[in-house]
Amino acid sequence: VGHPRPSLVYRLSAPPAQGDEALSSALNELSSGNVATAQQLLKKAYEIYESSGVLESRQDLVTEVSRRIGQKVVLEKGSGDNVEDRPDDKKLAEITVKGDALIMRAQRALSAKNHPLAIDHISEAREVFAGAGDGGQLSREREKVCGNLYSVVLADMEQQKRVKNLMAIMKINDLVKQKRQAELLGVDWEDFLRETSDQSQNGP
Repeated sequence: VGHPRPSLVYRLSAPPAQGDEALSSALNELSSGNVATAQQLLKKAYEIYESSGVLESRQDLVTEVSRRIGQKVVLEKGSGDNVEDRPDDKKLAEITVKGDALIMRAQRALSAKNHPLAIDHISEAREVFAGAGDGGQLSREREKVCGNLYSVVLADMEQQKRVKNLMAIMKINDLVKQKRQAELLGVDWEDFLRETSDQSQNGP
């Protein structure tokens, strides 16, 4: 007779643990050379942490795994390069422009607060740089930019979440103050809300 897997119950009761498991699996896949799978698992962990509200506490871990993936991509792409196969200056310039354009798209996505799109563009840029065929030199030069931008995206996400939480708290505090005001005036709370709502819609 089979037994239910305890890890399944644990996943359902502790969402952040799913992110930890995905991050650990990403490292295992990376060690096995499965870069694409590692990238997918990293993205999964990032999404779980975000939805669970623990991204800030895991930010350093996510950034470190992202950095390792970037390094692995460089090694894989660069290890098979032969001197004869390396691109000429024109081809390398085209690859550089293509990768830099993706970084710019990531920056624009960040400005628009489209964090998932920004992360996708950063991953695409890393792939482009790593595929330059120059022994990984271009990828190493651009990895600092990609890594820093990735960290900024994560930090901005956490900041946006804190602002939303603060606004929600302020709204609740305002409602509490309004309810007290209604009680002092001897006005029914629902009538008070309806009246203040009408005033805000109609203007002064």
